[in-house]
Amino acid sequence: MAIRIKDIAKLAGVSPATVSLALNGSELVNEDTRKRINSIAHEHGYIPNTYARRLAMRRSGMLGLVIPDIENVYYASLVRMTNNYAQTAGYGLSILISDNSRELEEKIVTELISARVEGVICVPANIPGSSGEIFARLTDATIPVVCATTRFEPGSFIPSVMCGLREGMYEVASYLFRRGRRRPVYITGPSDVYTLDIRRSGFLDAARDAGIGESELKIIELPEVNYAAACVAAQQIADSGGNFDAAVCVNDMMALGVVNTLSRRGFDIPRDIAITGYDDVIFAEASPTPLTTVRQDIDSIARESIALLTRLIGGLPPDEAGDIVLPTQLVIRQST
Repeated sequence: MAIRIKDIAKLAGVSPATVSLALNGSELVNEDTRKRINSIAHEHGYIPNTYARRLAMRRSGMLGLVIPDIENVYYASLVRMTNNYAQTAGYGLSILISDNSRELEEKIVTELISARVEGVICVPANIPGSSGEIFARLTDATIPVVCATTRFEPGSFIPSVMCGLREGMYEVASYLFRRGRRRPVYITGPSDVYTLDIRRSGFLDAARDAGIGESELKIIELPEVNYAAACVAAQQIADSGGNFDAAVCVNDMMALGVVNTLSRRGFDIPRDIAITGYDDVIFAEASPTPLTTVRQDIDSIARESIALLTRLIGGLPPDEAGDIVLPTQLVIRQST
C-alpha cells in the first residue's frame, strides 16, 4: 500500500500540514525537520499526487497544442518537438486536431477553456479566412495563446512564431530563374490563406526581379495542399505538352506528388522539368529524386513557441510579446 502524507506525519511526529509544507520546500518548516520528513518520504517510496498539488495551486500543469492535421509529416514533427520542450518546461501537452475545420476549432477552444489549460499553441486551419476570433476566446478567458508556423491578421493580440515564408520562396524561385528556368508553373492552394498568400508573393516578386512578367507565369490553385491534389496538378503539366521547365510547389508532399506522377509519365527530372518543394520534411531527402526545398526549422519554432508561451503565462502582456520570425534555408538537391 502506498504511503500517504498522514503516514509520514505519524512517523515524523509532526502534523500532516507540516509534512505537506516540507515536501513542497516551504521555508516555514525548519531545515532539520524538512530533511527528516524528506528522508522518511524517500525511504518509504512516497509518490506525490501531482494532480492534487496543481489543483490546490489552481494550476492544471497542461498546455494545449491545436494542429490541422496529424498525418502531415510537418505537423507530426511539430507535435513531437513541442511535446519535448513542454516537458522540459514542466508541462504536459494535450494535442487536439482540428481536421482543417472551423467548427472543430470552436469545439476545441471550448474544451480547452473547460479543461483550464494554462496556455495554448495553435496552428489555425489552412482554409480561406481567419480563425483569429475563435482563438481570441482563449485570451478572453485569460488563457495565453501563441500562433505557431503562421500568424493571424494584423492587429491581432495573439503573438506568433514562424519562419520567413516569403523570403524562403523568393530564394528558391530566384535560384531556379538564375539557372535558366524561365517557364515555371506554380502549384499552390486556395487564396486568402496567409501561409499560402505570403509564399505566392515571394514567388511573384522573384519572377518580377528576374524579368519574367506575371502573364508568363502559370499558377495552378488547388483546393487542398496535399499529395493527392498535387498528383492531379502533375497530370495537367504532363498533358500540357511540355510547356513548363520548372514546377514550384508550396510544400514537400505536393512536390513529391509531382515528382512521382511526372516520373511515371516518362519525364526526366530535372532535365525535362525542375521541381522544388518547401519545408524540408524527411521525405524531401528520401524521395526517389531528392528534392530541392526550403527548410523551416521546426525545432526552433517549437522551442520559441514554448518559451514565448511560458513568458505569457508568467505575466508578459500579449501586446508586448511581438512576433518572432525565424530564418529559412535553401537546400539544393537533385530535383533541380
